Amino acid sequence: MQDRFYGVYPALVTANADEKHPGLLEVALPWCPDVDGEPVRAWARLATAMAGNGRGHWFIPDVDDEVLVCFEGGDPSRPYIMGALWNGKDKAPETMAEENNVKSITTRSGIKLTFDDTEDAVKVLLTTPGGHELLLEWHQDHRCQRPHCDDGVRWSDLET
Repeated sequence: MQDRFYGVYPALVTANADEKHPGLLEVALPWCPDVDGEPVRAWARLATAMAGNGRGHWFIPDVDDEVLVCFEGGDPSRPYIMGALWNGKDKAPETMAEENNVKSITTRSGIKLTFDDTEDAVKVLLTTPGGHELLLEWHQDHRCQRPHCDDGVRWSDLET
C-alpha cells in the first residue's frame, strides 16, 4: 500500500493551464522530493467558493503562488488546492485592522475592488493601475448615491 498524506501541506503552483489537464493546476510539493531530489509534481483540482456548469467563482492562482493542498482520503494521486497563502515573499494587499471593515480583491496588474464597511462611510471603490476610480457611497440617510468617476465620465454616459 502506498503512503498516505493526511492533513494539509504547502505547495507551489508550477502551471495553471494545460490542454491535457483542463481545470487542473500543477503543483510542486517541496516537502516531498522524488528520487532525483526534485519536488514531486502533481495535477490538482482547485476548491473554490462556487463551481457549476459554466458558472462559478473564477480566481485561479498564478504560477509561483504558494497554495495549501490536501489529498482525498490521504491518496497522494488525488490532490486538491484548498486555498492560497501569503508568506514572507508574497505580501497581503491590505493590512490587518481590529475593526476589519475593509475587504478587497486586488489583481496582479493592480486593479482593485474595495468594500469598506466603516460606520457612516460605507462604500465600494473600483480603482485601476492608471489611477481611474469608480466610487459608490452609502450615506447616513440610507440613500445610495449615484456612482461617479474621476475623469469626467457622466452617469448618463454609463446608463444604457
